[in-house]
Amino acid sequence: MSARGAGKRYPWILFILTWAYLIWYFLPLLLAIRTSFTLQPLTNGAPAGWSLDQYRSVWRNPDSFTMLWRSGRMALTTVLIALPLGTMAALAIRHWVHLTTRAITLLILFAIALPQILLGSSLFLFFVSMDVTVGPTTQVIGHTTVAIPFVTLIALTGAMTVDPEQERAAGDLGASPVQIVRRVTLPLMVPSIVAAASVAFVISYDNFVISQSLCIETIRCETVPMALFGRGGVPNPGAPAYALATLALLGMLTATGLLIVLWNLARRRTNTRVGIANG
Repeated sequence: MSARGAGKRYPWILFILTWAYLIWYFLPLLLAIRTSFTLQPLTNGAPAGWSLDQYRSVWRNPDSFTMLWRSGRMALTTVLIALPLGTMAALAIRHWVHLTTRAITLLILFAIALPQILLGSSLFLFFVSMDVTVGPTTQVIGHTTVAIPFVTLIALTGAMTVDPEQERAAGDLGASPVQIVRRVTLPLMVPSIVAAASVAFVISYDNFVISQSLCIETIRCETVPMALFGRGGVPNPGAPAYALATLALLGMLTATGLLIVLWNLARRRTNTRVGIANG
């Protein structure tokens, strides 16, 4: 086979593999959403008929909305804490010497690869040894601990794309280091910051391991993933669990969609700034 012929076929292989993965990924999700509208309770795992009874069951249960609100509030709090800390860490890493940058980046990658079950049990042991009662506050701390490495890595990617010449030009015009960061660096990093915020939100919203590890009183700190695992820890969970999961998915998609809109706006504004600076 000639190189030209291989070049023509290679993209089609990637195209087929990509669609095969997307179908494999979303098909079980679509089946779960379909099950949330089933008419009859599940017996053999297959939905039968169409009905909103499962959603009515969730609606009549006040604990469902409590858990949805708790998960969303916890995710938002995680973003508000992890985003500035991760962004500041990215800015610091960007200005350190080359060897230090490599070492810190490797530690961040190690933190991302660390099994959450180990981190959750370690945090639980730490809080217990410090005589701290685990609950919603410690859950937020745990979620933030998990999210910061992801935020730092994404923000660092955005920081590396900032042209140093623009920062030097601002300094030549009399801007202080703080003004350079606030008026030049951070505005150019906004797309990556928004992307980091969306990742932090999703990491917290659907986190189960850390939430479960740092919660004793379920009535005070049960989140949607914890409830779904409790109801779905068997091969055939009840249909209301799928309804609750679908509502949680809808909330997460809404938040993610809003962040995507903000990301697009930020990217356009950044491109405009770069165009003006280069023009």
